[in-house]
Amino acid sequence: MSKAQSIQNKIWKAYGKVGKTLGKPFSIYRAPTTNYPIIPENWIDTKNVAFSQDTKFARPLDDGTPLWMCWIDGRLNNLFDVQAGDYISDDLTGETYVIVSAQPHTFIRALSTPNKISVYGNETYTDGVDGLAQTKPLVSMELPCNIRQPSSSTSNGYVPVQTLGFESVPQYEIHVWDPNNEIKIGYQIVDEHGNESLVVSVFKGEAGTRLQ
Repeated sequence: MSKAQSIQNKIWKAYGKVGKTLGKPFSIYRAPTTNYPIIPENWIDTKNVAFSQDTKFARPLDDGTPLWMCWIDGRLNNLFDVQAGDYISDDLTGETYVIVSAQPHTFIRALSTPNKISVYGNETYTDGVDGLAQTKPLVSMELPCNIRQPSSSTSNGYVPVQTLGFESVPQYEIHVWDPNNEIKIGYQIVDEHGNESLVVSVFKGEAGTRLQ
């Protein structure tokens, strides 16, 4: 074992002690796609995890992107080390986060994902017994995300379907983990409340993917 790896293990062990003292059990999931990421087949471990905005657990969450410091023993079950894209979920309450940064020797950061969306691709036509039928292929189902409403005064945004040209409709940002670029401009999104919307822009960043 290298000296750097030895230091990393000590850091993760310290994070694990904080999680054990101040946190609660969460299941860890590692999903290959955005479709149903939190299912038993994707489970890799269970760990005590705590979340905070600073090292003293004193600062409340501000109005920015809901990123948290994640206190977890990154060694997991000795077969996996924690990595960006891992979902942390309380199977009883549904409280869910996705790790967006797990770089060596730095704090682990996680995005709070209290919302879930389904994503449908562009319309296609299939030939059936009744002739051509219009369908929208399913891209993602039950995908954890964070939906925010920053403004309703600009034309760029996550807007209801068929109202792309109107500026007075509510507009949203969706923060999600999509490393394989499965979600594209023009795709339809349906949230857990049944609201239907359209993706008009996709931005990739260090904290994952931001849809508008």
